[in-house]
Amino acid sequence: MVFLCNYVLLGFKETNSYLKNCKTIFTGTPLREQFYKFNFLPEWVPKGNGPLLIVMGGSQGAKAINQILYESLDFLIKKQFRIVHIVGESNLKPFHVKNSKNYIQKKFTNEIAALIQNCDLVISRSGAGTINELMEAEKPSILIPYPYSKNNHQEKNAMILAASGGSVLINQNNMSKEVFEETLERIFKIKSKKGKKHYEILDLMKKNMENNNKIKSKNEIKKYIDYFLKEF
Repeated sequence: MVFLCNYVLLGFKETNSYLKNCKTIFTGTPLREQFYKFNFLPEWVPKGNGPLLIVMGGSQGAKAINQILYESLDFLIKKQFRIVHIVGESNLKPFHVKNSKNYIQKKFTNEIAALIQNCDLVISRSGAGTINELMEAEKPSILIPYPYSKNNHQEKNAMILAASGGSVLINQNNMSKEVFEETLERIFKIKSKKGKKHYEILDLMKKNMENNNKIKSKNEIKKYIDYFLKEF
């Protein structure tokens, strides 16, 4: 239907390459208001000094992501990660692990902005909404695209952040417990610099996310709507 439009407003600049015969304008994608202000970490999040991981698969959850997380829980707990696992409406199941104070499982939460803003790394699918939320929060991620999305759009979304160096893309068909754990070990490998310990790769991913161009989408969209109303 885009050929019937005078202009097409784009959530990603890269989409322009798929719309050769259209007049396009990059406006970004509007997000929930909570992403445009700072939110404190919810009280129910596991306390401690270990890196905080937010694992999610969208409103319905993601069976493959949930499964790899379950398989790697012993590894994650041993490495002292703190984990908030958003499993989706139909995927909640009791799961007991040693030191489970570092792992919390929820069907759904309205505090996703606070979680993303305050965590160290997000592990997720790569829908357009999630990509824009990560960009706004400047948050590093491991992205596991849904392999059956129409026109493979989730992988194309993930490649935008992977190409910038802010995300690691793992193909679900190539994902295994070993690949997942090795990726996390690499991202959170501790390096020493001038006597101070830090996560070299994670810090680089954060810096790369800060370099992504952010745009006030709602303001841009309103500006063009007001303009078009006057012109047409």
